[in-house]
Amino acid sequence: MQPRLFINHYLESDSQIVFANAGYNPVVKGVVEKTVEEIRPLLATKALGTTVPERQDAMLELAKQIFK
Repeated sequence: MQPRLFINHYLESDSQIVFANAGYNPVVKGVVEKTVEEIRPLLATKALGTTVPERQDAMLELAKQIFK
């Protein structure tokens, strides 16, 4: 398989939906809206290093709810 075909496969919406439903952040716009509703709060969080100090308590509370 050519590298370009391999990469294109992983960037297709259907492939991104599978990864997103497994908890991985998608890299294609519009995928989050098509995922399982329970996983969306996980996908809405930002990567480490991008938190806003004023929202830290709210994000910690969200993490407590998600990881009960």
